[in-house]
Amino acid sequence: MSTSGALRHVAVLATCLGVMMAADTSASQDRPPKRYTETITTKDGEKVSFEMVLIPGGSPVRDPQAGFLMGSPAGRPGRQDDEGPQHEVRLAPFYLCTTETTLELFLAYYQETMSAKKDFIEAEQAKKDAEQSRDDVDAITGPTPVYGDLTMGYGKKHPAMGMTWHNAMTFCRWLSRKSGRGPRSAGAKYRLPTEAEWEYACRAGATNVFGFGDAPNRLADFAWYEDNSDGETNEVARKKPNAWGLYDMSGNVCEWVYDFYSPTAYKEAAGKTPAVNPKGPKTGKVHVARGGDYSSSIEKLRCAARAFEEQWWRSGDPQIPRSEWWLPQMDFIGFRVARSVNTGTQKSAKLGFTSNKAVIRSPARDTAWTPFGGTPQENGEYVFDTGILRGKLQQAGKTLGLSSVVHLPSGVRLDGRFAILSYYRVFTTNKRYGAAAWDWPSTSKLLSDGAVQITWPEGRDRPFEMVAIYRWRGSSTLDLETIVKPRKDLSKFEVFLASYFHETFPSPYVYVVARPSWPCFYSTGRLSAGLEARAEGKPGFLMAGKSFGDWQMFPRDQEVLRVVHDGRWQKEPNPVKWAIMPRMGMPIGLRRGAGSGPAVVLMAPLDDCFAIATPYQGEGHYSLYLSLFGCDVKAGQTARAHTRFVVTKDVSDREILDLYQKYMKDIADCPIPVLIDSPSAYTSGRGCRYGSD
Repeated sequence: MSTSGALRHVAVLATCLGVMMAADTSASQDRPPKRYTETITTKDGEKVSFEMVLIPGGSPVRDPQAGFLMGSPAGRPGRQDDEGPQHEVRLAPFYLCTTETTLELFLAYYQETMSAKKDFIEAEQAKKDAEQSRDDVDAITGPTPVYGDLTMGYGKKHPAMGMTWHNAMTFCRWLSRKSGRGPRSAGAKYRLPTEAEWEYACRAGATNVFGFGDAPNRLADFAWYEDNSDGETNEVARKKPNAWGLYDMSGNVCEWVYDFYSPTAYKEAAGKTPAVNPKGPKTGKVHVARGGDYSSSIEKLRCAARAFEEQWWRSGDPQIPRSEWWLPQMDFIGFRVARSVNTGTQKSAKLGFTSNKAVIRSPARDTAWTPFGGTPQENGEYVFDTGILRGKLQQAGKTLGLSSVVHLPSGVRLDGRFAILSYYRVFTTNKRYGAAAWDWPSTSKLLSDGAVQITWPEGRDRPFEMVAIYRWRGSSTLDLETIVKPRKDLSKFEVFLASYFHETFPSPYVYVVARPSWPCFYSTGRLSAGLEARAEGKPGFLMAGKSFGDWQMFPRDQEVLRVVHDGRWQKEPNPVKWAIMPRMGMPIGLRRGAGSGPAVVLMAPLDDCFAIATPYQGEGHYSLYLSLFGCDVKAGQTARAHTRFVVTKDVSDREILDLYQKYMKDIADCPIPVLIDSPSAYTSGRGCRYGSD
């Protein structure tokens, strides 16, 4: 094994230390943050943000294990019959938006999902569509056009208003997927708060009449209501928040909650105390709304006051039948979003699959997952669902790599015409072993840590056994180890690992020693000296533009070009003439799509990967290739090569390099490459990584 890792540049050491610190601190971040800001990008490219605050479980005033008393005590002024009896409720921690949902955010939802369907039959179908569990935003059938003006003349910082409960629920589904917190993601999705959660948050851990105390003369500091609103809603967060940082919990607009309304709900709950995370009656005709609005009297602003959809709320709708989506002209009803707390422990527990295995953690790496399910299905496929990625390994009885891969937060399909991390061409000097390794007979098995091992035994024309181990290291990170065990000496052995991505990833990039300042042309046998001379002198990611050539190869160094040009690439089927590109700085290749969607990254240690290849931007294969090994393997030896596949979003070039440095740390015996900021600091390994069986 090469000892080049000992020659570490100061810049690399600093980067590595930074990664180590980040890894160490991440372990202490299992506790949910006290607040966070969510930002989404609208269809028009605008950024819209809102803030979520953590609502603790239990009650600071009472025993935290005892929860809180929901409802209003008998004899309290303004109390209604449906507010009692008081009953004990225990709640898990959750997040609640600090403000009511604004028109700015709701308009983004409306513009992206609005359906032109207006008749009743189509509206009913739209409602059914909204209940489907597909993960892409486009799959959400949104509201029909509103009758009248959706804004009702208000500004974008005013609360959204006039939507039905069903419309508010559909908004939550859209927001979950828009923000990457959809139902199949590892994170908890956005939703409406339950009635119990709403009241608990309004009280802010106290037992007072209002969210700030018992004195009605202080209402004007905290709420818009009949005495100070001038008969209209106002912008959110213009009044003081309660003790937990929540604005407008009383007044401005009444807020939908999750529960069905029943006047006897509290009586039924009182017989089952303590109620743990209650969600109200299982069935009903109308839903609860809380908090009062800009026209409400003082009594309706109490924390315990309950309201529900009344028949007259639909009186502004002239359509027959009435809309499932809108309450036209009803500017007093809105909502705010909640989200369950999803700790690291909860996330791991949700990474269960077709087997009954629990998540197994590696002693050396506490981030290991086990998303491959149980035993192979009858068709030889292994399925996986990490919470971020879902798909399968093997299909139609062949070892084709990862296929049907979906990035759940965005709904984007990742694989293309073939699969990801597929074993394609296998070479030795001037020899090709068949057309593609994925056609060879193979066996597979599930390992004890949830990894899948594929074995290609020796064949009549193949004097070696080859093994692949696919192992998840995180919800969006997969490691692949390739092992070869030859019976005869193998000269300049190469595995050409192919990944075919969806057309939504048209732009390939490779990390190079120095980026050229203008296009290069075909080169044979050696690196283009002119290209190197015209380089800008700084390492970075170079996009494979069409002017560089149809098929582009980025070698590790001059030496490996003898391997590339020994005749192997002239073998049928599909011989390739490579355009030789600048030498890669580190074996990192990626493909990006348009906008802020996910990016796919492939990386390998320098000793294990001697070239990266790709077609030009937009070419129909949408592929990336890693040339592994590139060395002589002696009979009886076991040679190994490693690859990592990462799916990430909104990541910078610097962050990709940090991911690579972390990968090098994960492979403890791998030499760390020196190149970070200076091409002159570049060193690479020479030869295969050997190890015992």
